[in-house]
Amino acid sequence: MYALAVLAAWVAGANILGDYAYAADAGVTMPAANPLLTPPTRDGEKIPVQIALQVINLSDINEVAQRFRVVAYLRAEWQDPRLSFTPKAAWETFRVYRPDEVWTPHFDFANGVAPHSAYDVTLHVFPDGTVKYYERSSADLSNSFHLRSFPFDRQRLEILIHPPVSEAGLVNFVDATGGPSISIEQRVYSSLAEWAIVGIGTSAEQIPAFSTETTSQMRFTIEVNRKYSFYL
Repeated sequence: MYALAVLAAWVAGANILGDYAYAADAGVTMPAANPLLTPPTRDGEKIPVQIALQVINLSDINEVAQRFRVVAYLRAEWQDPRLSFTPKAAWETFRVYRPDEVWTPHFDFANGVAPHSAYDVTLHVFPDGTVKYYERSSADLSNSFHLRSFPFDRQRLEILIHPPVSEAGLVNFVDATGGPSISIEQRVYSSLAEWAIVGIGTSAEQIPAFSTETTSQMRFTIEVNRKYSFYL
């Protein structure tokens, strides 16, 4: 079996090399890697990435399991001068790209029970090279609940987002400008039978990544009061 596996690997490699040799002999240029999939350079400085979150659903707030579920729209914004363009007409205010066409940062839900799910990912690129990234995110998040005052308690539901370790020295997550960094749709207020939302907040932090390195982190907080009448 081992000999057959080695032979199969050799044949596959020979086929690949043969394809390249054939392409060279025929004068065909093999497709090159897309340079736009690499991060834009900033003379050694981190790329500022503005982060905002619009929560559209809160569910499964489970004090026993110490977790909750959130569905939200995540919006990020950064500059990539390589994508700047001159509009062809007045109607061309931005161009749309797929995530596999240009570089995008990665978003790690640090307190996620499992990797979060991303849907409907879209990128809008504006003439000056501003990139606006949109995704619909769904995540199960761990959280600390303090139940000493139950059922008259107030809890803080936290959503922690930072870049993966491989991008810790590349990007810097910061608050979004021109509006709140976190917002909650009205239906969330009315859909929680046991809880009442009393506040939201956000902060940008620097946390340790390795012994001598740090990485940026966005902390989104939703404060909820328990509706004690639900129990009475």
